[in-house]
Amino acid sequence: MLRRISPYSGRCPPFCTDGSHTRFRFIQHSNGIRNYIYSQTLYDHKNDWVICMAQSMWRKGRSLWKGTVRYIVVLTVWLFVLGSIVLIYPPDQTLPSPQRAREPDRTLISKLDSDGAGLEAPIRAAEFRKGPYLQNVNTTAITVSWESTEPSTGTVYYGRTDSLGYSINESVSDTFHEVRIEGLEPNTMYYYMVDIGTTQSPVATFYTAPNPWDSYRIVFYGDSRSNPSVHNTISNLILQEQPRIVFNTGDMVEDGDVDSEWDEMHFTPARTLMMFAPLYPCLGNHESHADQYYKYFQLPGNNGEERWYSFDFGNIHFIGFSSEDPYLPGSEQYAWLESDLQNASAEGRWIIAYWHVPPYNTGVSHGTGNPTDGPEGTDMRDTVCALLEQYGAQFVFHGHEHIY
Repeated sequence: MLRRISPYSGRCPPFCTDGSHTRFRFIQHSNGIRNYIYSQTLYDHKNDWVICMAQSMWRKGRSLWKGTVRYIVVLTVWLFVLGSIVLIYPPDQTLPSPQRAREPDRTLISKLDSDGAGLEAPIRAAEFRKGPYLQNVNTTAITVSWESTEPSTGTVYYGRTDSLGYSINESVSDTFHEVRIEGLEPNTMYYYMVDIGTTQSPVATFYTAPNPWDSYRIVFYGDSRSNPSVHNTISNLILQEQPRIVFNTGDMVEDGDVDSEWDEMHFTPARTLMMFAPLYPCLGNHESHADQYYKYFQLPGNNGEERWYSFDFGNIHFIGFSSEDPYLPGSEQYAWLESDLQNASAEGRWIIAYWHVPPYNTGVSHGTGNPTDGPEGTDMRDTVCALLEQYGAQFVFHGHEHIY
């Protein structure tokens, strides 16, 4: 019976003349004779081993010839035993024989690549182009949006701690993504992260909408299109105030139909801000009702209408009005505004409205008082402003005018 005496040794046994035996160890036979079991690498395959045993070939007083004969006899016996085991246990069942995977023919691959035939186009890794960013929050739900450079499916992980714990998987591969998280608790901070398979977003946080009796901060800003570096600085300063939600009064880009401007002028400089606080914009004259505006922002539309909208947040009723659409009495928007104000006033909430072009301005080229801004002119003061005053609106915010 054999028993182990020592771990693998650092030198080859005396009968090894070329140093090719890569593993060996001492064993002790029950009769006290010292032996070696060693292994040799074959064909540079890490897992193909041949096991040999030589019995006391170097013991003093024994000839090399006698040791060699014993070696051959013992090796023959071992090979016979191993052969019997292989017959009893086929390699593909109990005792599988490890095989190295065959390397692909790189020459053939290079030829196929150069010919442009025979291979499918390589799959490019998806990365984040926009976001992830937050949209349309209420007391129990929020939307996480992002745009990827390649079609992909993503997973949104979220939870009450940075360990997350919950997830929502997309089922359709696309480049633009909106995932609605529901079943949340009011006025509660959650952690979230987006995984698109090849890359992950940082872990960020969001708050659900507060109860009417809770306190919170909001921020309004606008006309952020002109200088992305300044926009980035302002966005970071806003984030330091830890607002629950942020509003933009329009003109986020120079030309709403140019895709690259949405990255350069808005989503890149405001990326961190929008990752932590939902943003609610209104239409400016530079967005020009571009399809991108309605694609990138999921607003709390009224029967599918996102040109103007309203929503409750805590004890405030917010109204996103559009100065870029008809708004005088008789228009669809004016009728909607009057009905919306009646309901909000009956509920006793504060009312805050916002839109792009102001009814009053200090400059000579902007504002509804200037003929270049449309035929409706100062009528906004006599109609929309009068309606807001009638129902007790507390604040109205605007953009457009660049003289502060």
